[in-house]
Amino acid sequence: MAGESRTVAVSLSSRDFAYYDVGAGAWRREGGAFVVEVGASSADIRARATIDLPDDPTLASLVDDDTLGGRL
Repeated sequence: MAGESRTVAVSLSSRDFAYYDVGAGAWRREGGAFVVEVGASSADIRARATIDLPDDPTLASLVDDDTLGGRL
């Protein structure tokens, strides 16, 4: 309904900040400050929060046999 507002919770895991390092053949997440923004569009940001994460150089695969090596 127009003008309605709600409070929502969004759970983010370490995996949500990760990338696949092809050279190392592993998922990685660098530490640092990450800014999470919420908005009606990228031009209309209505809330933002900064999350400070420590280095986590290697993360487990998404599934036991997950690999991108054969698909790149």
